[in-house]
Amino acid sequence: DGVLLVLGAMLCHKDDARVQANACSALCELMLASDAAMRHIVSAGGIALVLQSMQSHQNSEGCVTEACLALEGFALADDKNVRTILGNDKRNVQVIDVSEEEVETDEEAEVASGGDAPVVAQILAAMATHSLCAPLLAAACRSLLALSPGFAAQPLGPRGGMANTLLPAVLGALSRHQSHAGIHQYGCLLLSELGREAPWRERLLAEPDCASTMVASLKTHQGAHNLEAVMKALRRVIPLISHGGEESVKTEVVELTFRAMRLRGESRVLQAAACSNIWQLIEEEVEHYEEPTESSAARQRARLLELAADNSDTVLAAVRAHNDSPPVLENGFRILGLLAEEMEHVRAELGADGVVSVVLGAILEYQSKHRGIPMGTLLSACECLGALGKRTSANQRALLEEG
Repeated sequence: DGVLLVLGAMLCHKDDARVQANACSALCELMLASDAAMRHIVSAGGIALVLQSMQSHQNSEGCVTEACLALEGFALADDKNVRTILGNDKRNVQVIDVSEEEVETDEEAEVASGGDAPVVAQILAAMATHSLCAPLLAAACRSLLALSPGFAAQPLGPRGGMANTLLPAVLGALSRHQSHAGIHQYGCLLLSELGREAPWRERLLAEPDCASTMVASLKTHQGAHNLEAVMKALRRVIPLISHGGEESVKTEVVELTFRAMRLRGESRVLQAAACSNIWQLIEEEVEHYEEPTESSAARQRARLLELAADNSDTVLAAVRAHNDSPPVLENGFRILGLLAEEMEHVRAELGADGVVSVVLGAILEYQSKHRGIPMGTLLSACECLGALGKRTSANQRALLEEG
């Protein structure tokens, strides 16, 4: 059949990079045909052959690109394939004789290979070798994203393990290819997923130019898919922007984030991440400043509050459109509550816009659909309603009538 023909070609022409690239591409097409086809490829040794192809042809941009895409397909199809790729890869590494002078210590080998996943080290090596090849870098980010559930939670070790090479490689690709949609979509999603784990997040925040790279990506990529991915990655580096960024940068991030919310109003993922980013930038503004700079921090915070107030209708639209999403509701209520708490004129304007009805309605509707409501969402709603009723008789009447 077609699967065996392709795998046979890979076996017979191991040294031909073009055959290997075309075969990996063909496997990508075949595995999409059906689940049965995917199982057939795996059981016939397809994963091992793709890994061997990548290892043997590191200098071929086309072969590495297609191999990365094939690995992505395997990984997305089944978690078992992820474990096979990250583990079985060790049994498919070509044995190379070395002299005693070339033998590395175990510690040096771990640093060089990036830890316990040699295939990840091979992908990163290819990214370094072909740093100007945008299609390869995009494919590499795609494969690393698909494989990340298998290595993200593993200990990095005291020296950082593979994070020392993976994070600079991805950030470098984002910076070097600022206009490439694929690199920014999958690179940002990869950083976002890795940033879920505290050790990776700590390493990410320690990377030079990390925040500036993310802000540049947010500024450049306003596409349908890219914008959502960038917003998720930006959420991981908000502490860098909030605690150490220039006022102009923070202002720009808030403005771009509100613009993103308007462009992608239908995306609950983007709306949740955007509201979270805005709230954190405003709320954490004064937490990490010394006494002499408190007045400056207060001015920055006031400026960000004004920006948020000018765009409160965007937040309100997100809450209305995604009233079945706890993250959107929780972060949206936080922003509206913060504005109502600290800006009396905005409190009255929000009341006139019917925010009390929107908040109460969202809570009641969610409870009726799901027979309960997450505690964080309920607390932020209560705080928002409390702030709206503060010294504002019209809002107090609305709370009494509708509550």
